Amino acid sequence: VIRTLPTMAILVLILIYTNSSTAPIIVATLVLFPMIYAQMNVALDSIDQNIIDATKVQKIGKKDWIMKVYFPMILPSVLSHAGSNLSFSVKLVISAEVMAYTFTSLGGLMQSANALMDIPRLMALTLVAIVIGLLIELVFAVINRFTFI
Repeated sequence: VIRTLPTMAILVLILIYTNSSTAPIIVATLVLFPMIYAQMNVALDSIDQNIIDATKVQKIGKKDWIMKVYFPMILPSVLSHAGSNLSFSVKLVISAEVMAYTFTSLGGLMQSANALMDIPRLMALTLVAIVIGLLIELVFAVINRFTFI
């Protein structure tokens, strides 16, 4: 159900019941949660059943199983999606900030530049948003690359 909710309709409802500074974060959480949940399910389903059976035979404790088997098996998948998820959340939060018209945020600055027809400023802010998203993806790509060589 959460995956099919229209983002802008939810944002308007959240704006009615909360202040404009928290609404973008709530919207990003509502949109990203189903994506991350689905990615975690795929990562958990990708754990080889033979490894799970071997840990049962070896009678490995729950803590050791989680720290030495479970996390190392799902971490590459989680890290490979983390950069794109956070980059998407930046885009989503900026869109929500434009709609919420939060004055001190990147989206609010974009909205005011648009209202004042300050195209160079709007283009510069757009470039800043693109750079932020690219930097997030780059950082997670580097982390993923050097963690699982």
